[in-house]
Amino acid sequence: MKESDVGIFIQRIPFSETSAVVSYFTQNHGFQKFLFLGAKKKANLLFPLNVQELAYFFRNESELGKLTQVESTMEVTQIPFDPFRSSIAFFVAEVLEKCLNHTEKDEQLFFFLRNKIQELETQENLAMFPIRFLLELTFFLGIEPQIEEETNVHFNMEEGVFARNVQKDKYCSEECSAILFSLLMNEEVKINHALRKETLEVLLVYYKLHLEHFGNLKSKEVLETILEP
Repeated sequence: MKESDVGIFIQRIPFSETSAVVSYFTQNHGFQKFLFLGAKKKANLLFPLNVQELAYFFRNESELGKLTQVESTMEVTQIPFDPFRSSIAFFVAEVLEKCLNHTEKDEQLFFFLRNKIQELETQENLAMFPIRFLLELTFFLGIEPQIEEETNVHFNMEEGVFARNVQKDKYCSEECSAILFSLLMNEEVKINHALRKETLEVLLVYYKLHLEHFGNLKSKEVLETILEP
């Protein structure tokens, strides 16, 4: 029986000369993998974070769905062609592949991601986008930092809490702690490249501490290079 859904493209793994196993986070079924026999012909549509209408069916003998048709539902003219935006897109997609590979339906998360993709497509100042994205995503993953105090606070990354009288964290400097706290309080921050790089690394360490099998990101080095001033 054929089904349809809207999905955010995350990853493809070659299966044959013309086919691939493709991963999406879908609106109605969460994280899904499909065998896409015509992947090579549709390669121009299979770029990270492309939002697509999907047509597919599942076979009784396989847990892997069979994707038969894809069609973009969000017009994007910059993400695939702008090296700055596409590097961020690859980074975000890799984060999602590691975080959401067992996630079921979550419409709030789906619409959050779709809105962030629209921001990536349209906004001009994107230097803080990866940091803000990682921090905002923690709320959907159930690992959001907790604020116990609002003055003279330090971030304990292992406990995931901002509190007073916390010993200096071995992972997070006082400067990064202050930046993350300000972002959580919806305050504007302006930081230089070195501190932005350090804060991004702190958030990735935080993900490793709280998400099993998160590991290292292949796209991180490229992202850091493209974000250099």
